[in-house]
Amino acid sequence: MNKRLKKSTFASHRSILVAFLCFTLFSSCRPSRASSLKRQFGEDDSYFMALKALEQNDEKNAIRLFSKSAKKSNPKIARLSAENLTRLGNVTERNRAAKILETKYGDDDALLACAKVYFEQGEFSRILSMTSKTDLASAPDKLVLYRLKSLLKKKDPRLKDELFDWFTLRPLTQSHADFYAEYLSSLKGTETEKEIQNAPTASQLPPDIQLMNFRLLVYNKNYATAYAETKNILSLYENRRCPPHYQILSDIGKAALYGTKDYKTSAVWFESLAAAFVTEARRIISQTAPKTTQSAPKTEKTAPKTTQSAPQTAQSAQDFYELAYCAYFYAARLYDKAGRYQKKVVQRFKSALDCTADPDRFDNALWYLLNMQLRLSTDDIISTLKKYSSGISKKSWFDDFFDNFSVLLLSHEKWQDFYDVWKLIDSAASEETACKYAYISGRLLEEGFIETDGTPKTREAVAAYTRVLSGNSSLYYKVCAIERMNITDPAYVKDILCSAGTAETAGTQEKAGTQGTAGTAVTTETKPETGKNPAKKTSESREAKNARILLAGYAAYGFPQKIYPQWLKDREILSMEATLQASRFLNECGKFDSTYSVQSLRIASRTKAAWTGTIPYELLELNFPRFYSDFVKAACTENKLSEPVLYALIRSESFFDAKAGSSAGAQGLTQLMPSTAADEARKLKLPPDYDLLDPQTNIRLGSHYFASLIGRTENKSVLSALFAYNAGLTNVRRWKRPPKMPVDLFLEVLPFQETREYGRKLVGASAMYGFLYYGISPAQTVRELFK
Repeated sequence: MNKRLKKSTFASHRSILVAFLCFTLFSSCRPSRASSLKRQFGEDDSYFMALKALEQNDEKNAIRLFSKSAKKSNPKIARLSAENLTRLGNVTERNRAAKILETKYGDDDALLACAKVYFEQGEFSRILSMTSKTDLASAPDKLVLYRLKSLLKKKDPRLKDELFDWFTLRPLTQSHADFYAEYLSSLKGTETEKEIQNAPTASQLPPDIQLMNFRLLVYNKNYATAYAETKNILSLYENRRCPPHYQILSDIGKAALYGTKDYKTSAVWFESLAAAFVTEARRIISQTAPKTTQSAPKTEKTAPKTTQSAPQTAQSAQDFYELAYCAYFYAARLYDKAGRYQKKVVQRFKSALDCTADPDRFDNALWYLLNMQLRLSTDDIISTLKKYSSGISKKSWFDDFFDNFSVLLLSHEKWQDFYDVWKLIDSAASEETACKYAYISGRLLEEGFIETDGTPKTREAVAAYTRVLSGNSSLYYKVCAIERMNITDPAYVKDILCSAGTAETAGTQEKAGTQGTAGTAVTTETKPETGKNPAKKTSESREAKNARILLAGYAAYGFPQKIYPQWLKDREILSMEATLQASRFLNECGKFDSTYSVQSLRIASRTKAAWTGTIPYELLELNFPRFYSDFVKAACTENKLSEPVLYALIRSESFFDAKAGSSAGAQGLTQLMPSTAADEARKLKLPPDYDLLDPQTNIRLGSHYFASLIGRTENKSVLSALFAYNAGLTNVRRWKRPPKMPVDLFLEVLPFQETREYGRKLVGASAMYGFLYYGISPAQTVRELFK
């Protein structure tokens, strides 16, 4: 039975559960558990026994065992032991452990652990020595803070310059604001304090104070005040005859964007500033023209190529181009806010794109440009995609844009443009987006809405669906393509669902070898090749093996609470089998504490989403578990609901987290609003003290409400009821599907993005539950929901 037991029950049964699971899941233990664990884990046993000692408040024994582990365990566990030792014992013991950690490892994480110990002991000089080569632009904020605080404690004159660098070389955080206040307090009684206090205006403050104050104004969103200071800030750089820091220029852009209403004037000013930066970059390049292979940046996101004799000069030129990018970017944003300057907006965004060699900046400017063009014409968007889409770096950044663009094209019946866009972005967009466009294009072909290049429409439609089935598509489009191809053979369906695509499927289309009609049984010639994981190695790396041993040890020695956090840290190196073991173990622990059920599902879900290649069938089952099965079965019987659909609803609403709550106030497994729950409780004649977070009660109330929605929708449509569960019945009744538009295409033009995605998730999950546990083919589920 999946009902979560009370905490006291969990505590009394945990040792029994862990003992059982360590035998069945992670090891082939002999009758004596302690000795078999020692044999299995060898020298690593000391680490886990040290954790046991800590649980029993036996610090002395824990120190002894961690010390042994730090010397003899595998490298990963040895390091964890060394880190634990810095938090145990007296001052001398912690100091000794920190010095060992610093000497042996010396990376940022190790230095941070050591700095904490040294700072508590007042060893500020040690911290300064240890962090002397720390990069202030990229090191963790906490590590930089320990260095700056140590400089402050030692009254070291280097503090002024290093604090300034920390403020100007990276985005601001609350850590900057907090330490700056501490720094100003430390100036009491100094000449600097007098200079600050006696300054009649902000422009007469010391330059470093002016710049840091300006950054904090922008960080705290005091944009109007910050905007009033921009001329003074720029004059500081003019006096020094040097260009502004990139972060400062960006802050000036934010101040102009949100701190003034005179957008056009600010836009013109940024244009002139950008032109000056471009001129300077070209001047630098022209001085070394014989030594360079490139005279100006191109749209490819690489820095200007130079010979090795002048790399510093080339980088200086590119620095000016990056400043020009920033100025053009804000000129475009400001022209956009000013209105009536769409042509200027497009020009300046494109100027920014042509200047930068930074992938993230390129993606950022292109995203803003494309979203702005959603308000203009689809032809402009297609033109921009033709020129710049090949330069996209982080493809998932653009998923929201392509979703909105899809709605725009379909709602305006630009069927041919939609098909052409699919062909254009198939390798430029994320796999999920590419497969979405492929499926919808197939449907448009089937419905006769678009023309091809001469290839029979049926053949092109099958090719589009095959692209979905062979790619790393979202589950929704995969099961929809299965339905359109009428694939019903369970073994074949299993192969498709266990394929997450390959690196090669992105941007490719397998041409179908059939003249059959999409929607009829597909022949073996059209079967897409299932993926193989290109990253999968024939043998497990040492790093991955050590990470697997750590997770296995946490399970075997009874530390389920440590598994999910550790998995998050190591998920990129862990093998599929190690991940399955972790998810499987937490799934079993979920019978005693629902927290672990959610963690098991999160591991499985994240792994399936990230994995490229064939996935084990068990991962599908872990992705779609049937927690609270007795309650779900009873609720479906009471309300005449489909079990697969109710499981899908619970999974999508709460991820089976019985304690889930939303910002709007929805609660529990089915995410009911208290007012809605109260109405349903009255109908079911529940006592007034019912507990909405109780799984059985929540499932019963949510299923009763869902059943009532089905009865109130036109034609008693389950899919419409699902839309209503998310968006409200009033909205759903307003949405009228055109007579000739199929249900799946109608879903694509619903006005609420959240409801569109909700519908896709529910259809996909329902199909999976039906296939995994009830012998219902995905094609049958999709047809039932779309009828």
